[in-house]
Amino acid sequence: MDRLAPEVGYALRIPQSDTLVRLGWHFVNLRSREAFERALECFQSAAVQTPRDHRTFEGLANCYLMMASFGARSGREMFQAFLDAHERAIALVGCTPEIRCNFAHAIHMYQRRLGEDLAEFDRALAEKPHMAMAHVRRTLLFVTMGDLDAALESADRSQEADPLQPLTAVAEVNVRIWRREFDQALLLGERAVQLHPYFMLTRAYYGMALESAGRPEKALEQYHIGSMITQGLAWMRGLEGTCLAKLGRAEEARCVLDELLERRRREYVDAYAVARLRLALGDVDGAFVELERAIDENVSGLYALRFDPTADGFRGDARFPRLLNRYLEPVSMTADAAGAVELTTS
Repeated sequence: MDRLAPEVGYALRIPQSDTLVRLGWHFVNLRSREAFERALECFQSAAVQTPRDHRTFEGLANCYLMMASFGARSGREMFQAFLDAHERAIALVGCTPEIRCNFAHAIHMYQRRLGEDLAEFDRALAEKPHMAMAHVRRTLLFVTMGDLDAALESADRSQEADPLQPLTAVAEVNVRIWRREFDQALLLGERAVQLHPYFMLTRAYYGMALESAGRPEKALEQYHIGSMITQGLAWMRGLEGTCLAKLGRAEEARCVLDELLERRRREYVDAYAVARLRLALGDVDGAFVELERAIDENVSGLYALRFDPTADGFRGDARFPRLLNRYLEPVSMTADAAGAVELTTS
């Protein structure tokens, strides 16, 4: 609080960095490529202005995770950036339940240290039992572990913790699709779209439920809306193209593939999105090349590789078991990353 002229009195000055942090979170929650980049700019500027404010580094860490999760950047690239920001946040404020949740999610998605991940989630939830995000992320971990019963239970707990949070609205839809319970997924997906019409994951998973239930025309509508919301994020465009191929509209699907390959020349494009699209167009060998690339890039969407109905064509191929085992193999760390991880778990 600053002292002004005697006739004016005192005035509370809110640091610009506070506005930048809030603006950064606004952009993160828009979940488009351009919005993620703007969010990074906000958090980075705030970190320069107030390097002792842990919120800026928590924001950066979350932004890096989200960029990888939604296919705006590769997981391989974002994981190290996450660890750097995460370490700064830990040094400033300690290991809060939210920070622990972020760390658990990161080492699940980008290192597959599954047992350690589960222990970290359990510790976060012991400190803060109603943290909806931890339950949602724990759900994804159980899917990777192949335990769909535990995943469903965790999705239910996320709903109990916060029934109006967009991610909790889609958590059970997600699991019902992986469990092949498509009728339930349809009902839940329709409800999720009604609650959160501008959240791209509600469109994506409702589209998957429709497609899996034999209603590809309706699924295509959902994928197209999702692509519009995310400004053509490759993950959504890939689902749209894959659905076009399954509808017999191969020429349009190839146009989507050509678009993604052209974009790859100037920006990151999720290789798993391309793999599924190539598979739907009958290019099985090309699809497996892309799947190898997706594993190299550490694409987050691979967590459900063994259950994803849009990737059914992979699982009957003799090459699939080796690739699945390769994906599930824990990823080694660099020396710098190892130091950061040791700090967070001590």
